[in-house]
Amino acid sequence: MCKPKTVAGYRSLLDRHVLPAFGRFELRQITTQAVRRWLADLQAQGLSPSRVRQAYLVLSGSLDAAVDDDRLARNPARVARKDVPADRTREMRWLDHDEVDCLVAAVDEQWQTLLVTLAYTGLRWGEAAALRRGRCHLLRRQLHVVESLSEVGGDLTFAEPKSRKSVRWVHLPEFLVEQLAAHLRQRVPDDPDALVFTSPEGAPLRHSNFYKRVWRPAVEAARLPDGIRIHDLRHSAASFMARAGYPLDWVGKQLGHSSITVTEQYRHFYPEQGAQLAGLLDAEYRAAQQSVGVSLGSRRGEVVELTGS
Repeated sequence: MCKPKTVAGYRSLLDRHVLPAFGRFELRQITTQAVRRWLADLQAQGLSPSRVRQAYLVLSGSLDAAVDDDRLARNPARVARKDVPADRTREMRWLDHDEVDCLVAAVDEQWQTLLVTLAYTGLRWGEAAALRRGRCHLLRRQLHVVESLSEVGGDLTFAEPKSRKSVRWVHLPEFLVEQLAAHLRQRVPDDPDALVFTSPEGAPLRHSNFYKRVWRPAVEAARLPDGIRIHDLRHSAASFMARAGYPLDWVGKQLGHSSITVTEQYRHFYPEQGAQLAGLLDAEYRAAQQSVGVSLGSRRGEVVELTGS
């Protein structure tokens, strides 16, 4: 079952791009050529490649449903799929420790623990916004992530996280345990269901408000590159974990990735580890060669002794 935010996204694409083009068509009138013209029109209108791709998926999925319901013999959008613009993944950006410190120093004290938590745990925004006091197990140095907060059409919704593997235990470094303990003591009601991070009025956090009122001014004050997103703190957490020696699969578990394939995007954080592993392999080889040399030397001695020469 799709989450409310996903359903809202599909509905928007359907209303804005699919129905205006095909809403008056009979199913049999939707041809591959018509789909190709539609894709070209969307791109000519300046729609981003990712939005064109998403709109195509909504149309194609609808036509697949028609095929499953025996209303169409085949999906005419399938052949047109090669006309869909390539999915150009946004360049990954992340901050170093000094940049995180500058960012944290640029916000009011009430927001500092939130930013440090995002930067050193890799929690998604919605997971941090839905974190409750009773799920902070600081003696065990862990957070239990079982809920996420999303904003759809102005409405806030608490639901399960992005995927089944997003429900997880997140391990905390000691410095963050201390900071979270102080935050809970000073700012969070003594109620297991109390949200850890809220607005100044105690309401659930809205990403849109936080981005405009806190994030953008802080990025500017810290003189960070324009375009840095809150989500880039998640990439920063992955880079810190890699440099600390976390194996790639463990980074995936901490971040709650659905599969190791998703975590592979962070493999470029591991060049130093690759050099270290190559050094270990070199040492293994040299030790083996030395062992073989000693073995051959003793065998030669045995042969000399046996032959008497």
